[in-house]
Amino acid sequence: MRIPAAFTVFAAGAMALSALAAGRPSEALAALAVLAVAGGILWRLLRDPAATRRGGHFATVRFRPPPAGDGPRTGTFALVRTQERRGPWDVALDRRPERADLEVMGVDQGGWVWLGETGLPERVRIDYGTTWKTWPVLSAAETGDTT
Repeated sequence: MRIPAAFTVFAAGAMALSALAAGRPSEALAALAVLAVAGGILWRLLRDPAATRRGGHFATVRFRPPPAGDGPRTGTFALVRTQERRGPWDVALDRRPERADLEVMGVDQGGWVWLGETGLPERVRIDYGTTWKTWPVLSAAETGDTT
């Protein structure tokens, strides 16, 4: 949404300047009105990026090995914590572990987390540099781990 808003601000600004230079005040006012609305939307998007994620929170995701014991063994295990200091949570993502997970095991990755009504994660999105991938959460539990 930021890109279309920035494009609209640029185009409306160019149209307003062109209309003012040509001496057409009515066209300049119309372009300035569009510029004001698009500029306000762009300002909101740049000031509050969480608003563009529809209720999501900035988060860090760290893949972990499966827990020891008789707990659930399905999914990919990770530690998720938000930038607002919520969590951390131990989660099992609904995906098969991949070989590349071993390379980033224990490394914080940027992402987003969406919390359910219970306050536990429902969905996690991870930034892989060139793409974003989103997975539902199979199970989540709050943990006292602060590392």
